[in-house]
Amino acid sequence: MQVSRLKMIAEECRRDLNDEGASEVEGFYRHKSTWWGAKDGNEVEAHLRSEFDWCLGIEKPYRTKNSHSSNFPLVEIQAVIRAKFNAALRYPRSDAIQRVVLRSYRNASNAFAVRFNPMTGLLGKAAFHETVSERLATMGAFGPTPEELKSDEASLPAMCLLALDIDHFKQVNDTYGHAYGDLVIRSFAVRIDRAVKAFCCGSASKLEGVCAHVSGEEFFCLAWGSATGAEFDNLAASILGAIRDRSLPSDEDLELLKSTFSPAQLVIPHATSRNITCSIGGIVSGVPTAQDSSGLANRLIAQADQALYKSKSQGRNRVTFFPSILESGGRVLEHKKDVAICIIDIGEEVGVIKGQEFIVLHPEFTGATPYIVDDGRSRKVLGMLPKSPLCAITAFDVQRQISFCRLSEERFIGVEIPRNSVLEAIPLGTLSVPVVGPVIIASGDDLLEKVASVSDTQHYLSGEIVPGGKRSFAVVRIRNEAQLLSEYGPGAVNRGLATVCRNLRKVKEVEFLGQIEPTQLLLQFSSFGMSQQQELDSVLDQAERDTGQRVRFVAGVYPGRFLQQKHKWLADKKIPEIVEVRSRVDLARYAASHEGADEGARIELFTYRTAWWILVRLRESRELKRGLADYQRFTQLGIVGPELDNAAGQLASASGDLARAEELYLKAAAGGADSEITYKLNALTVQMRQGNPAAAAVTADSIGDIDLEKGYARFPTGIAYLALAMTARWINSGSNEDKLRALKWSERALNLKITENLRKSLIEAGAKLTGGQENQLLVTAVE
Repeated sequence: MQVSRLKMIAEECRRDLNDEGASEVEGFYRHKSTWWGAKDGNEVEAHLRSEFDWCLGIEKPYRTKNSHSSNFPLVEIQAVIRAKFNAALRYPRSDAIQRVVLRSYRNASNAFAVRFNPMTGLLGKAAFHETVSERLATMGAFGPTPEELKSDEASLPAMCLLALDIDHFKQVNDTYGHAYGDLVIRSFAVRIDRAVKAFCCGSASKLEGVCAHVSGEEFFCLAWGSATGAEFDNLAASILGAIRDRSLPSDEDLELLKSTFSPAQLVIPHATSRNITCSIGGIVSGVPTAQDSSGLANRLIAQADQALYKSKSQGRNRVTFFPSILESGGRVLEHKKDVAICIIDIGEEVGVIKGQEFIVLHPEFTGATPYIVDDGRSRKVLGMLPKSPLCAITAFDVQRQISFCRLSEERFIGVEIPRNSVLEAIPLGTLSVPVVGPVIIASGDDLLEKVASVSDTQHYLSGEIVPGGKRSFAVVRIRNEAQLLSEYGPGAVNRGLATVCRNLRKVKEVEFLGQIEPTQLLLQFSSFGMSQQQELDSVLDQAERDTGQRVRFVAGVYPGRFLQQKHKWLADKKIPEIVEVRSRVDLARYAASHEGADEGARIELFTYRTAWWILVRLRESRELKRGLADYQRFTQLGIVGPELDNAAGQLASASGDLARAEELYLKAAAGGADSEITYKLNALTVQMRQGNPAAAAVTADSIGDIDLEKGYARFPTGIAYLALAMTARWINSGSNEDKLRALKWSERALNLKITENLRKSLIEAGAKLTGGQENQLLVTAVE
């Protein structure tokens, strides 16, 4: 606390003494009979120590002979402010500077009291909230760099928030008194602050961190940087160990804090009785989106608090991260056996939704409880009790902090579920769960055991296909997944996936079946022709009927060499042969995507038209960045053409990147397509919107009047901007040809449906062209 406070005082003095001619201002404090620098934490040299001791002893400003540096005492906190001036200070100027230092000391002390907790010197509640908000704003403003986004590493900008609470602190106060309790709190603050700083200094990711003391025995730690989730896990574990593994307060802590207590006023127990543990709750946040920013700081703090509560309710002296509460942090509060209903201690706050399914584990048989034999003389651990599920339950009524669940199957009605039984959420995309029968898929299902996991499937996607290879891929997904989740919960999605898996195993010539994502399946065929398409369509139809038409499926297909053949359901424009396995699979995923698959289609083959539709639909849904990224991916794969360039130009224009839009529109126009007037007028429009009528006039020269007549009614804005571009050039050149063309298309454009601002500009331009009274051409940048 002393160091943090002195740093603020020195900074306040630096601002005030700069006006007095000081060039260097530093703070120094006395501790353990020696002197230390507040800025660097280093012990000062011997000659300075004697200066500072003399200064505090006389309680007046002091400097050595002929020195330009003067020392100003802060007796109350056993510190000195040292300032260097252009010339040696003499009385009465040194006394005047001392008054400035004391004023700065009072102001900084008041500011410190507001920002920091007076007991521990850590950030106070208000300052901590402000710091969290500032870090989130900084992350949102800068976000990950393009290089970080391209990297395969998971270490993107992130922030970790940890809530800490001293376990059984009331017992400490009741046993040893509140004075000793305050000493424990101060020691705890020192210990966690040092643990965070030590971890951050040793982190390969160059993390930064601060600690806060918000009230009583409640603390927070905040760490940020480009780090993986594992590093934040390790940070929490290091703090937990720093408290648990050494007595608190230790003898070193007592020496450090001896000025804050009087030994006569409290009894300090023996070191063996100074055992303290803490509970920690955490939440990790990535770069916030614009939609997430509002109130995000308060939500993260609340989630860290909820995770802390779970740590304490599950035995203390442990770390719980917020996402794990839903995964494995729930407990059964009560089992109403007569109505087959369980009440559980988690709800909306941690992400439980209607239809969420859980495996219920006996509180002792979780795989984490040791089996101990006590023969009266000793206790011996013989092994661990196995993990043994009792049943499965499904949430049907979800409230803020609790949920009500039914047994998932009638055969579990007689099962006794003890209080505090442990819950494990059945994740989305789970195909195989032990102990569960027909409703959720049994682990003994031979068909489902042959479905590769997500990790195995991702490992499978490597290598290349020899030129001419016909290996084909299909990606199957649930088309109405969002509706199923909303209305029925994850269990309905899992059952749908299991049903389609059973049916897909019946398809002939399937060489591989796996989960490419939790809710997407990947099939590999040796080749894909008409017969395979019909069979796949039939199997998906049967799967939909097996679910009572509740679930709808769609398959996106990259049909290998078959794509190069001419068939009526393919677009005329061919795409290049793709030899990389992962790229073929990516195109199958594009075809199965919400944007790539037509609403009525059950089988969607990837074609050039698919790529174009994806870009168009992403612009309609305002997912502009994603659309431009997809365009870049198509280009990398050699899927190119003026239609795609134009669609990407529209995405860039909608996102406000007019220079990029112009580049893409001109690229599309250079493609020589029949509808190149569309692309040229688009380019001309963004050139005018950028205030570049000269470039727009050049583009206008490349468009013949015959083409303009054909596109007259379809492109009113483009026609208007063309007229304005010709008018702007006529003003500079005086060309009669420009004037005649500008007059013609200005008059024609006024008969079209255009914006009022654009109409006003055309009227003003016409007045200029015909010698009217207007003396300035106004070219407005209107969409």
